[in-house]
Amino acid sequence: MNTKDAAWRARRYLGLAKSYEQAARAIADAPGFESLHQPFFALLGQAAELALKAVIACSGYDDERLLMLGHDLTRCWQLAQAHISLGDAPAEQIGAVIALLAAPHQAQAFRYPTLLTWPTPPPREALRAVGALVAMGADGASRAAADAG
Repeated sequence: MNTKDAAWRARRYLGLAKSYEQAARAIADAPGFESLHQPFFALLGQAAELALKAVIACSGYDDERLLMLGHDLTRCWQLAQAHISLGDAPAEQIGAVIALLAAPHQAQAFRYPTLLTWPTPPPREALRAVGALVAMGADGASRAAADAG
């Protein structure tokens, strides 16, 4: 594995994850949030996916392998946990949020005018969990960059 490529790839995925998280935060604070529920969770799911893929990229996955993971948050979470130190991060809460977002995110249900039957996590709890994932991605990208020298 080329550590410079891994660090570069992780930073790219992380940058986009941060953008999606920032957009989700803006929606969460917007008046009339109730009408923005689906776009909020669509953005949050993308942020989680990209943050997890940033961590996974540090382990040597190239873009093709990352794309092949698709939108499977459960699988990405499993792979990422093998490559991160959770430290004080609330792994149980993150896992619970991932579990609730996984099926509708993978089905891309937040993007379509369908009647959602999947439960969603409380929005603020979901924001905290995804924020922790983005922070983990940043830690992983920093370590990969340091390893690349």
